[in-house]
Amino acid sequence: MRHCAAYLPFSRVKPAGWIRAYMQRDLDGFIGHLDELVPELICKDQIYGRDRRTHERSDQALGEALGIAAVTDEWVVQYHWWNSETQGNWMDGFVRTVLLLDDPEMRAKAEKYVRYYLSTQDEDGYLGIYQPDLRFHPGTENGELWSIATITRCLLAYYQATGEAAVLTAVTRALACVMDAYPLGSDARPFDTREESPDAHCTGTGHGLMLVDSFYCLYRLTGERRYWDYAVWLYQQFNEEKDASNLAADIMLDHILDPQYGFRDHGVHTYEQARALILAAYGSDDPRYREALKMYLHKVRTRYTCPSGGPISDENLRPEGYDPTVTAYEYCCIHELLHTYSLLLELSGDLQYADDMESLLFNAGMGAHLPQESAITYCKSDNSYSLMGEFQCAQPHSFYGDLVQRRYQYSPTHQDTAMCCVPNAGRIVPYYLRRTYLLEGDVLTKVLYGPSQMTAQVAGAQVTVGEESEYPFNNRIRLTVRVSTDAEFTLRLRVPGWADAATLTGARYTHEDGCLVIRRVWTGETALTLTFFASPVLRTDRLGEAYVTYGALVMALPIESEEHLVRDYPLPGFHDKQYSPAPGAAYDFALCANETLRGDPETAQVKAVFMKDGEKRELTLVPMGKTILRRVTFPKA
Repeated sequence: MRHCAAYLPFSRVKPAGWIRAYMQRDLDGFIGHLDELVPELICKDQIYGRDRRTHERSDQALGEALGIAAVTDEWVVQYHWWNSETQGNWMDGFVRTVLLLDDPEMRAKAEKYVRYYLSTQDEDGYLGIYQPDLRFHPGTENGELWSIATITRCLLAYYQATGEAAVLTAVTRALACVMDAYPLGSDARPFDTREESPDAHCTGTGHGLMLVDSFYCLYRLTGERRYWDYAVWLYQQFNEEKDASNLAADIMLDHILDPQYGFRDHGVHTYEQARALILAAYGSDDPRYREALKMYLHKVRTRYTCPSGGPISDENLRPEGYDPTVTAYEYCCIHELLHTYSLLLELSGDLQYADDMESLLFNAGMGAHLPQESAITYCKSDNSYSLMGEFQCAQPHSFYGDLVQRRYQYSPTHQDTAMCCVPNAGRIVPYYLRRTYLLEGDVLTKVLYGPSQMTAQVAGAQVTVGEESEYPFNNRIRLTVRVSTDAEFTLRLRVPGWADAATLTGARYTHEDGCLVIRRVWTGETALTLTFFASPVLRTDRLGEAYVTYGALVMALPIESEEHLVRDYPLPGFHDKQYSPAPGAAYDFALCANETLRGDPETAQVKAVFMKDGEKRELTLVPMGKTILRRVTFPKA
């Protein structure tokens, strides 16, 4: 059953206030300068052009460029495509950030890169990373479709912001080239890996399923059903590879529909590939897809997402589910699950996914970002007692067996592990902002909050809605609605699921379907003040420990830490940093579950009573997104 709900293209919503400052800090940091921090991966390796991969390429050089300590036969095929992921995802986040902030210097830089990637397109439309001897050759591990997905997502965003027709034409030709190589309805098997050994890690082939993102976006821009149909067909073809033990296969239909099956593959695949399932569920009449989507979401919500909303995966998932102390989430997974919830929000109109998106960004996402600096952790857990680079893997079945993870530190690159999380950290806020509003006919719905400004054509008028707020750190929101000419339309304001109550001044409204609804003829400028009320809530996680939420925020006990500078970069102001608990730092408290929690709406802090060594003491919990080391869950006293 094809269903198209409300939609607003990228770039219609611009950041303001603290969100703009947050994005600008990273544009001045790793988002704007990653090409200078790792020029060998972005500038020197012209993987889409001069250095397209061929059988003649030196694999040893590829491994060394990526900072891999040991190049093994098992992994060497992976190195052929890794830099396309680095470049494509970085470009996607960089270009989107530049277009939203309209930074003149960075805009010129982004334009240069966009022109370069467009110039690499062949006459037949091919826009990828392989020479003809490797091109469209299923049966082996490759990153061909993945490389096309990452760069076309960027170019489609650029087109939506600029309206440059030549860019849309380039993407249309690139996807037509794929459709010619693997025709819709054929038995071409684009995800075939039969020529690889059964224990090979064909992660590039699995990532290639995400070309559905670009096909669906092209459907939205053109209205041509064949693009959505092709996305559904790609997922169907992926499911045909049932014997492909080397593919990340959590998202295969049979696995999802098996209630006993626990997710166990590379977590990023598990969270991103769900978008292919979503497009099948809403783009076809096969009821199995809808049932599988329900079961997927149930598994993710109950077993694999931490109190912060962070989706666990210290590379691989553990089937038994999360432990907020010993299982971590990669930054890639945070972004990909937010992107997946964003698509669900668009297609279903179900506002619960807005709650999920806010929790992911404001808690897990910001909680893995170094406060006031431009660096992230590759992996982080809700309870983060130390970030000294190494962390013993919790699951012996992961890629790394019993080896030590080296992903637990703050870095603007993480080149010593893999250059995937930092580029994705540049994508998460633009992807959040693009779903702030949904527009369907003459109904404009504000579904996400945070300081911003939206401009769109509604009911024949240019409508601008500005939000001034400190949300989610303060739940008082000032909205200003301006119209270019008198216009009659409906404005719906989502009431978050956590809100005890909501009030609105400045217009008459009704409560409908989880929203405050204003139906009127709008003239000139209208000022609205929206306030959400919330009390701190004591919750229990799947392991029986207690944690506290306050509005959209998950609260944490900050642990005083000592900073250790472990690397300086040639570019001034960039460092790798690790953190250990300060001498005497105490966090082994039990939370007194029957004591009153006292929240301060002005500071977004909560006073709670804890027990330690038989004595009660009142401590202050702060938003986990503002912490470095912290404790989120506690035994109950």
